[in-house]
This record gives sequence, C-alpha cells and structure tokens, in this order.
Amino acid sequence: MNKNLLLKLLAHAHRSVAEVKSSAPDLFAALQGLALDEAREKLTAEFADAAPELQKRIVALQLVDVALAAIPVLVKQALAANLTPEQADDGGDRLAELELAGAFHDPLAQGDAVVG
Repeated sequence: MNKNLLLKLLAHAHRSVAEVKSSAPDLFAALQGLALDEAREKLTAEFADAAPELQKRIVALQLVDVALAAIPVLVKQALAANLTPEQADDGGDRLAELELAGAFHDPLAQGDAVVG
C-alpha cells in the first residue's frame, strides 16, 4: 500500500466499512486487494509442501478479482478430478484447515464494522 493510501486509511479509520466503500472507493478496493493477497498467500503456504500435482492446481487457480468466500469453492473444484485418493484427501484436509483458521473470512463483509 502506498503512502497516499495509508494516509487515506488513517483519515477514514473512524468510519465504518460501508462509509469507506461509498466515500473512498479507491481505498476500499485497495483494502479488498490486501485481503485477497493475504488469503492467496495463506493458500500458497498451506500447499507449499504438498504433492506437486496439488501445488500445480493451486497455482493454476489465478485468484484475481474473486470474492474471498468463493476461494474454497474454486479450490474444491480444482481438486475434484484426476487425483489419487491420497492427494484428494490431503488437499481436502489442507483446505479444511485453512477454512477453520478463517483464512477466507472477509474482513470487509460487515458494513457496520469500523475500519480502524
């Protein structure tokens, strides 16, 4: 995040998510991008030591401009076919761990939550 966006975040820290979304859409978009980046990093890290085929499928997902809540569905689809039973179980277990940890929770989903 660049300096201007950080200053804008500081200026809007007392506002709700909904207020930021309507009054500073560029800031809101940047915050969404950061949340998506964090979820992608957690997903990549969780599968870093998985079988190469699982890693390839995670990398191939191209999770750009996607809702955080959609990520588990997309991962399940990517793991749905042509894997050994062991790979499918491992991929499912890894995804379940991420979901339990809240890796795909959208911090901007509650419009009345205060940004700062």
